[in-house]
Amino acid sequence: MYASLILATAQAALVTVAPGPSDNCPSSAQVLAALEFHAPALVTPGQNRDSASQTTLVLSPALATGDFTFFLLDRSGRVKLNRTLPPPDGDRGRDCAALADTVALIVDRYYNEVELPPLPEKSAKPEPMPSAPQEVAHAPEPNRQVEAGRYALSLGIGRRMPGSAADLGGNEISLIGGMAVAGFGGHGGRLWLETSAGIVGIVYWAWPQGNVTAVRTAWGLSALLAWPAWRGRLYAGALTSVEYLWLDATSNSHLQHETRLAPSAGLRGGYLLFLREHVFIRMDLGGSVAIVRYDLATQSHSSMLLSAPRVYATAAIGVGISF
Repeated sequence: MYASLILATAQAALVTVAPGPSDNCPSSAQVLAALEFHAPALVTPGQNRDSASQTTLVLSPALATGDFTFFLLDRSGRVKLNRTLPPPDGDRGRDCAALADTVALIVDRYYNEVELPPLPEKSAKPEPMPSAPQEVAHAPEPNRQVEAGRYALSLGIGRRMPGSAADLGGNEISLIGGMAVAGFGGHGGRLWLETSAGIVGIVYWAWPQGNVTAVRTAWGLSALLAWPAWRGRLYAGALTSVEYLWLDATSNSHLQHETRLAPSAGLRGGYLLFLREHVFIRMDLGGSVAIVRYDLATQSHSSMLLSAPRVYATAAIGVGISF
């Protein structure tokens, strides 16, 4: 029994990949295949190996952030090397294999530059396996256009519909700030919180005896689920806002001033397209239902009524930066 144990230790590989779930990205099998392709001497059992140089490669995907971490542990369980890599954003089959290549190259470099064990001369590399394309020879550059930062700031203009003066529609302008608060899934999904504030509409109506001006300002909060898509992010979620209306009417030298406060709730979605690493444009479409609805009639022109619509939609476009 002891002789068999000594022989197994003497002929052990320098790197052993710990088994893990097959749906990890990359999986243990993909990383082992990448090591066999890029550094076969590390995973080939051989005699007269220094047991102090033998390590176990443990893969640890982080479900909360989507990041991928791996560790090299020695025979005593001490960490010899650890690295954290960003999650893949494109085709899962191709990018998981590329991520496995990255792990293999980092481990190979560690043994060549840090451990410096007595390795046998590398044999000719076999033909590349489908899971490890030959053209991937370096660490993949993450899609920084999709995950350029966890914070975003943008300025948008839009229009609320119905859009006539009587139903308080019109053009809008707002400043939007966003923050990624959590990750989900294995494809780079993130939960974003966004807050917005600004002048969300100006209505002007005139008749022969006078005129009325209504200015709408609002503060909004959205909880959005975002997924990487093409060169940006696709997002959708819930929104709520509180609207403040300031009205001034003039007729035959008679002045009227009124204010209203009204909350609303609804859904919004859109797409954020990166033009450069940190610069993007965004397109939004939302629908809301007024929780509190109000009507305004001027004292000098009672037949003219301004109304907050019960249900309305908003379309907007904007530009911003991510950091």
